[in-house]
Amino acid sequence: SRRNFLKSSAIALGAIALEGCTKNEKITRHKTTKKISLFKLAAGSCLKKSTDAKALNLIVDKKPNVFVWLGDNIYADTTDMTLMKSKYNILKSNPNFQKLFKFCPNYAIWDDHDYGENNAGEEYTMKAQSQEIFLNFWEIPANDERRQRPGIYHSQYFGNGNQSIQLIQLDNRYFRSTRTWSSKVVAPKGSTMLGETQWAWLTKELSKPSAIKIITSGIEILSTYRNQPLAIRQTWEGWDE
Repeated sequence: SRRNFLKSSAIALGAIALEGCTKNEKITRHKTTKKISLFKLAAGSCLKKSTDAKALNLIVDKKPNVFVWLGDNIYADTTDMTLMKSKYNILKSNPNFQKLFKFCPNYAIWDDHDYGENNAGEEYTMKAQSQEIFLNFWEIPANDERRQRPGIYHSQYFGNGNQSIQLIQLDNRYFRSTRTWSSKVVAPKGSTMLGETQWAWLTKELSKPSAIKIITSGIEILSTYRNQPLAIRQTWEGWDE
């Protein structure tokens, strides 16, 4: 199944040595064409205390080349877009966030709480507005593909040729089938996490050449909830896709 394919493709994040590269060249926020001697990727999610966020200072101390936000970057949980913007503004005004955002390129996806509502999917009524706020906050350029179509899924390359790394960021909320069942652990047949358009895009991206591919998802691909049936519903384990 597609789910098992993603599980088999899961890659542990960390520092990846790139041979034959120079040390003093850096990555710009939205693209990179230069090589570096060591590529260090840091990632995190579920920032519940935007007014504090002291952990972000620890990340800067590790001097990553890029930082990947994996979702629940704020806890909006609302259909009020003014309230959502205010919660993003709290994070943006935090000195610890500003330090990380300026130190290295930041790449983000969302999960349910910054998408808009707890466990929400395609039924969330403000998803288009939420996407616009998301893209504005993360300073996504006007000509970026995410400005032209629904969903925040995206692919980014670091390095060149046989030294390249491809970061594939999935959107597991915008197209996700509405979850109306209550007694079943897995979603009904025909349900989808990504939607056909995003699956077709992912298939195309995976066919592109790169030395390493890193796939990110706002929910767990490799689940740790095997003995918790209700929790499994919030992971890829709960989807027969």
